[in-house]
Amino acid sequence: MNSFRLIPTIIFYLILTVSGVTYAQDSYQPGYIILHSQDTLSGYLKVMDKKKSNTRCEFSLNKDGQDTKMYQPTDILGYRFEAGDFFISKVVTLNDSTHNYFLEYLVKGYANLYTLRTEGTDLYFIEKEDEIYNLVNSEKEVTIDGETYTREAKEYRGVLMYAFSDASDISSELKNAKLYDKSMIRLTKKYHNAVCDEYACIDYTKSFKWQSSIEPSIGVMRTSLRYKSYDGASGQPSGNTSWLTDPFAMIYSVKFKSQALFKSNRWGFISGVSYFSQEFTGDYIDPSSIFFKKKVRYAYDIIQTQLGVDYLFSSGKWRPYAALGVNFNIILNPSVIMGNELDENAKTPTTFNIDSNKTQVGIGFKGGMRYFLKRNYLFTEVNFDISRTGHTGSFFNTPFIFQPGVFFGYGISLSKES
Repeated sequence: MNSFRLIPTIIFYLILTVSGVTYAQDSYQPGYIILHSQDTLSGYLKVMDKKKSNTRCEFSLNKDGQDTKMYQPTDILGYRFEAGDFFISKVVTLNDSTHNYFLEYLVKGYANLYTLRTEGTDLYFIEKEDEIYNLVNSEKEVTIDGETYTREAKEYRGVLMYAFSDASDISSELKNAKLYDKSMIRLTKKYHNAVCDEYACIDYTKSFKWQSSIEPSIGVMRTSLRYKSYDGASGQPSGNTSWLTDPFAMIYSVKFKSQALFKSNRWGFISGVSYFSQEFTGDYIDPSSIFFKKKVRYAYDIIQTQLGVDYLFSSGKWRPYAALGVNFNIILNPSVIMGNELDENAKTPTTFNIDSNKTQVGIGFKGGMRYFLKRNYLFTEVNFDISRTGHTGSFFNTPFIFQPGVFFGYGISLSKES
């Protein structure tokens, strides 16, 4: 197997292995707390039993847990692990008295769904229009034919019927609702979809969610094309290696990015399409010609698609990221002009249309920073692409193309909810 093709696979598995070991060994995982000012503070949260997570949060700016600070539900608005679990501070009524807890956030929508994990059972709460409903399922004793039985009272079904009364289409399902995560999540999402079409609800228990955006950008890219010239008489490679360079190409690009954010909220798949033109100038060495060195201009257009993985280092407003992907380039209208006016010994310039429908396959390394303005974002990105090209015929072949570049752009979210 070609060793060049192994490079992306090896790097990808190394990154996955390192990240997997890191997560397995740590008792602190990446996350953030939500301050009363609505700002978020990113750092590391101590992993605790969910029953303990209801009453406190232990937060540190250091991965090893140094200088840990403990927060109670009255101190902050909430906290979230980047591995997915989301807790929010709420005042609820239990046994005729009020308590402040960190409730686990299950669904955000026209009505919100929370749960409180306790030693005895899981308690559920619906919040709608700033009112919190406690979904109670108490037990009661009934006597039938002289025998006493314990049955579930299922008061929560009446509460759901009242809270979701504006969605008559699901009333029959509410009458038969079951009080556990999967059933309550499904009903809360179904209620949202029945009464609201302005935005999508968020299921915080999902392992991933799709986000799409359009990224118009402008950049500067330097491309170096290494090639071996062909002997004009024999049609075989001459053995001479030369370079053509497009030193300062402005790239105007509009990319579509579709990203599946996994539960870790760090890894995601990305794809994109871009279009640009390139023009190279340099020396062409042809030992069969009476002129050993000629000036050459090589130009083509490119449609490029990218597939890869994206890794986010932070979930705040400033989000540094890195990406590794595979690029597929389709070269359109390639042509070579030799013997231009820069060559004092040149005869009439000759244009050669080299083989059409050429393709390039390569790998791309990207790193950058996104600054989020609520849903949309500004970004700057540095990338370095190495392509192995299909130019192996006609005048010359081009084994590798090197493309470092810097881009600036604006990301426009296409998702209903970020």
